[in-house]
Amino acid sequence: MGRWMGNKAELAEFFQVSAPTIDDWVRRDCPFVTRGKSGVDWVFDFRAVRSWREAYIVTHAGNSKDTTTAHAVRRRALAEARLKEIELAKLEGSLVDAEMVRRGLDGVMVNQRTVLMSLPSQIGRDIDELELRARTVRTVDRRVREALEVLSRYDPVIEPQDETDGASHDAHAAEPAIDPPMKKPARRRPACK
Repeated sequence: MGRWMGNKAELAEFFQVSAPTIDDWVRRDCPFVTRGKSGVDWVFDFRAVRSWREAYIVTHAGNSKDTTTAHAVRRRALAEARLKEIELAKLEGSLVDAEMVRRGLDGVMVNQRTVLMSLPSQIGRDIDELELRARTVRTVDRRVREALEVLSRYDPVIEPQDETDGASHDAHAAEPAIDPPMKKPARRRPACK
């Protein structure tokens, strides 16, 4: 079955409970996709079961006389359900490890730095006049280094997704402040005679 769907045995294994516990859940209105019958397995949507479990625990744990124990049981069950959801999201590929992303971005940045640092000499090869070539290479080199310095200070602020309204927030960050390119000096027109 798919990563988010499974039969009774897979559901029991996933939530680390016994098969009779799954039967008990079904008696308590645990959601299922397909009811099992002779020769046909039950099919469960793990996400729906996790949501049902959270809601069930929240509404029924408070019925206990020992509210301290009930509260602890409810918190533990909710935490376990959330951990299972994180596990599923990692398996599905919709959640990645922050350190992996950081290492990947480091490689991208090193590559971009190398490309940018090679620009001055590449541009210099395209210019014929020696003095203009040297001045252009120095100018481009200076501007590339300035841009790299600004980029090295760039610190994005990533806001978590707001799950209550389903809206996602884009990464917000202070835009890197790169000075606009210097204006080219106006070309002088030859004096009319």
